[in-house]
Amino acid sequence: MLLTSVATVLGFVLIGTGVHLFFVDTTSASLRLSQMIHVVCGFLMVVPGAVSLWRHWKIRGGSLIGHLSVVALLLTIVSGSIVVFAAAAGYLGPAWVMPLHAGASGVF
Repeated sequence: MLLTSVATVLGFVLIGTGVHLFFVDTTSASLRLSQMIHVVCGFLMVVPGAVSLWRHWKIRGGSLIGHLSVVALLLTIVSGSIVVFAAAAGYLGPAWVMPLHAGASGVF
């Protein structure tokens, strides 16, 4: 129950900062702050989000929506990690990563 609550709060923070990052195209201080919060919450979200998804999967079974949500979650985690590690290395990364991350995140 606690992990589900943590995942829910982190999910809402990720949505809010993700929308801010998607629509604001400047290098303002608020954008950088949103970016840092988004990255930290994204990494913190991986474990509770995966555990919550696993528990939900056990209850609801392996439906088509369940399979799609797992694929979307994995795409979001992998593409977000690529973006973070590319930025840490000092470059933008492949051009296909950001649309994939935004699209996969939008599934949730």
